[in-house]
Amino acid sequence: NVLVVNNGKHYAFRHALLREAVYEDLLPGERVRTHAAYARRIAKQGGPKQYRLLAYHSLESNDLPTALSASVAAADEAEARGAPASALRSVELALRLWDSVPADQRPEDVDELRLLDMAAVLAGRSGEVDRAISYARSMVKALESGRIEVSDHRRRARIYRRLAQTLHATDGTFWEAPDA
Repeated sequence: NVLVVNNGKHYAFRHALLREAVYEDLLPGERVRTHAAYARRIAKQGGPKQYRLLAYHSLESNDLPTALSASVAAADEAEARGAPASALRSVELALRLWDSVPADQRPEDVDELRLLDMAAVLAGRSGEVDRAISYARSMVKALESGRIEVSDHRRRARIYRRLAQTLHATDGTFWEAPDA
């Protein structure tokens, strides 16, 4: 009575504590291989609601490029679904992985500034104004320090505008918005 058939399609643990006990008993290499097998299966099945799971299992199996791509896709999917807090968690995972993934293995349509901008917007929509301000300031800091080069003047202006919008959202930083 440890496992049950779920929906006639797959096995599941009867209780979460049993699942946890079995997982904790696995050796580190076994855990990595198990997560890699799950990631392969999820990638083969596809589907938009699988991106979050693919990101998790790819991260746990040390497949960082796949985890980065899946976390960006999971953020886009969650945002389209109207779940900004879930999308924010996925964007934050992508930001955490960004420097660990070689540039040639990163998603082509995404850069660090886009992720920071998404994080600022999603944090604001989630009611986490201070985090939104932190992400917006991080964008400006990366731009002004030269760590990230942006030659498009419109994009540079949008970065400062994002900072001004987030600063304008709270009384404590309202006075900083016009300078931005």
